[in-house]
Amino acid sequence: MELINSVARRSKIGEIGHIVLNLTLVVTVLVLVLVFNSPYLAYLALILSKWRIFAVRPRFWWTNLKSNLLDIMFGISIVTLIWQNSGWFSIQLIFSVVFALWVIFLKPLNKHLALIAQAGIMQFVALWALFTVAYSLPQIVVVVIAAVIGFVASHHVINLFAEEFEDTLLNLIWAFVVATLGWITWYWTIAYTPLRVPQISLLVTLLSFWALAIYQSLYRESAGQRVDNRALTAPTIFVLVGIVLLLVSNFFDQTSL
Repeated sequence: MELINSVARRSKIGEIGHIVLNLTLVVTVLVLVLVFNSPYLAYLALILSKWRIFAVRPRFWWTNLKSNLLDIMFGISIVTLIWQNSGWFSIQLIFSVVFALWVIFLKPLNKHLALIAQAGIMQFVALWALFTVAYSLPQIVVVVIAAVIGFVASHHVINLFAEEFEDTLLNLIWAFVVATLGWITWYWTIAYTPLRVPQISLLVTLLSFWALAIYQSLYRESAGQRVDNRALTAPTIFVLVGIVLLLVSNFFDQTSL
């Protein structure tokens, strides 16, 4: 019994330590952006916090980097959004709270739905951050970064399914879709105030929801399960209505980035 209590106490101490360290990281990146009005030191602090990626034999570095890439991209995106909202401390604080919720609660989860949520949230936030600075970047850079964002998000989801169904081609196809939308959006970015959410973030999120519904149906069919095609009707209608509202509706306060 004493051994069990000792393990429980150590577990509690470990959880508290995990929360404290992550909150320290969040506060550090916020302070660095506020003090220097630049994201670069905050980027560096974020990358240094991932030192454990390389605290193993070199042959494991690439594997560790791939498994942490989604988290790194989310962190860099949040730092970018904090920086881009300099002068709006309340908004910067909101992004910091989102970052804290990510590192403390969402990132440690490994259930199916949580991992899908991680991929979707990262993709949404990363595209948001990218298109707040896209005007200052060459078109090819924006397109390549958009492709990487799409590839990483897709890879994170596809890894949830059976290995025999895993297909890098699907990741590349989704990366191409996101890159193409990034190329189109680079010419004219619509954003919704007051947070300047770019239209591409919402559009890609809707398309991701639809693609995931199709992918899950194909996966179940390949596994020999009975698939009701009507199950795709609701997601399809929802996505089409959402896209139409994004493209033609005047219900939103729009501005060009």
